[in-house]
Amino acid sequence: MRDAKLAVETGVDGLDVVIGTSSFLREHSHGKDMAYIEKTAIEVIEYIKSKGLEVRCECNSGSAENSC
Repeated sequence: MRDAKLAVETGVDGLDVVIGTSSFLREHSHGKDMAYIEKTAIEVIEYIKSKGLEVRCECNSGSAENSC
């Protein structure tokens, strides 16, 4: 959320939200489970939309694995 708030403060028209969702990234990068990722993504997207901005959300698998 911190990054989204900082980006909103810059005066942008919209934000791209990218979330690492592959099992590899969840285990070896950020360490978050899918329930946490989903909850956080919803909070961030709702915050951005509440500011009247365009938001695009993308899952980044970090591999050829289809995890979105």
